[in-house]
Amino acid sequence: MVNVVEPNSGLRFESTLPICALRQYAPHMDRTDGLERSLARLLAELLPTLKDPRIPIVVTIERVKLSGDKRYARVQVSTLESEAESDMLDALNRAKGFLQRKIADELGLRLTPRLSFHTDPLEVLR
Repeated sequence: MVNVVEPNSGLRFESTLPICALRQYAPHMDRTDGLERSLARLLAELLPTLKDPRIPIVVTIERVKLSGDKRYARVQVSTLESEAESDMLDALNRAKGFLQRKIADELGLRLTPRLSFHTDPLEVLR
């Protein structure tokens, strides 16, 4: 059983078709989109477990953008405390090895994307 949500319309349908058969009905759902969403969800679950005091309590994963070969992931993060952004980025970049290991364990990928954290949306979209 596969649940599919149309991103712009909010429509939801269930199907027993294999995912390759669903691609003709939802062509925007390719592997990269699904992996980006999975990485964002998993990072949102993992960030509160980090014990670094430089990471604010509320950190939002705005966007995850994978490179074409899926070896690199640029993660756009934001926080309500704008003065703490540079310290937060330093802490997240120090913890990226731990986060990559947890992602590899959870998603079972052969190659885990190397993470880089950014607050500027233009850096993520490059």
